[in-house]
Amino acid sequence: MPRDVIMPALGMAQDTGLIVAWHKQPGEAVSAGDVLMEVETDKTTMEVPADHDGFVAAIYAEAGEAVPVGQVIAVISDDRPDHPVRRSIESKKTETTDVDTPAESVAEKVPASSADISPAPQVITASGDGRILASPKAKRMARELGLDLKRLVNLGHPQPYHVSDVETLRALPQDAAAPAAVSGTSDLGQIAARVKAKAFDAFLGRMRTDGEVELQPHQALVSFAAASLREAIPVNGELAIDISTIPHPAARYVDPDLQRLSTVEAVAASGDPALIIRDTTGTFITGMRIGTAEAPVLTIARRKRSFVLTLEFSAEQMSADQSVKLVSGFCERLSEPLRYLA
Repeated sequence: MPRDVIMPALGMAQDTGLIVAWHKQPGEAVSAGDVLMEVETDKTTMEVPADHDGFVAAIYAEAGEAVPVGQVIAVISDDRPDHPVRRSIESKKTETTDVDTPAESVAEKVPASSADISPAPQVITASGDGRILASPKAKRMARELGLDLKRLVNLGHPQPYHVSDVETLRALPQDAAAPAAVSGTSDLGQIAARVKAKAFDAFLGRMRTDGEVELQPHQALVSFAAASLREAIPVNGELAIDISTIPHPAARYVDPDLQRLSTVEAVAASGDPALIIRDTTGTFITGMRIGTAEAPVLTIARRKRSFVLTLEFSAEQMSADQSVKLVSGFCERLSEPLRYLA
């Protein structure tokens, strides 16, 4: 049976979501967990996965359109659709007839004389608050190269922007009046990893049943992260870890790896942390790449039966070898928690 895909609430005060790009097109097969689209909210672009296996039967909003939370934006059917539908929100507002006209029927109505005429590209301008529509990879690439995507906007290049557009921007003559690149942006680094969640889930269950300890996931996550960081980087004094379980605010933990897991508690924040953790496992978010902060940022997402990890850091915060050691140590603890607690 057809299943509606609605605009998800990815933030506490979110009213709408801005569609950056669709990763699946009408008629294409999709599996649960596949990235269906990219949505921008609160100046953060996030990947939204499909919840069901099937085929994309309809898409009701185009890239560049803001959609209210809860509104149906696509339909996934069990069987491959004979006449997949694609339309924009604006067309839905203005059309009074043939609202669900399949794509094939629309093609039949195009006059023969216009068959060889390519439609003019739709230019999507930046939103009123200055946001620019671009894929996360394009934004990251532009940031690392010290390029300003606003130059493409000013030159009339249609949005959303992708890697090919960044290459176009890169080839443009240097503008003496353009703002200089932010110092250090070329030294940004990212590491991604995936680890099965089965052992970690079993560990929490075993603590609950055998040890009669109701251990919260964040207590183990901050402890494992602190221990991994301590192995990767020499630490002098206290080691502070901030963790935000999206959409809740961040909490500070100090030396959690030196305490019993069941006694790990948040403390008052003071100064900058050594590591920031964003836990999105309880949301629709399967990845988050926002950029560097006052400390390295470890994002923990969940896709099906695996944790998906992304570490963002600058050269000033840690070296490439240290970042690899941090991520590797954290993955090892997630995959064999009992071994590291023995």
